[in-house]
Amino acid sequence: MRTARVLLTGCSQAGQVAGFGNFSNNPGETDMIMRNVNTGAFEIYDIANNQLTSAFSMGAVGLDWQVAGFGPMNGAGTSDMVLRKRQHRRLQGLRHHQ
Repeated sequence: MRTARVLLTGCSQAGQVAGFGNFSNNPGETDMIMRNVNTGAFEIYDIANNQLTSAFSMGAVGLDWQVAGFGPMNGAGTSDMVLRKRQHRRLQGLRHHQ
């Protein structure tokens, strides 16, 4: 197996990778979610052919919420995100809507 290193440019300096999944409904493509460590804002970055092709804001949640995971929670074949609030141990699901 051969791997290649790819540099993705255009991401925020304060961004931290939160996870990967299919958030764009484009079969065979992987998208990246980044979170601003200062504001709690999430952004989806569409990736095609090892390039960032577009970015979409998802809004912000308090910094007391952590990403718990990603998966097709609604069964539609696209990824959804689950957040966990630290103090109260509550979970919140965020469904993907195109």
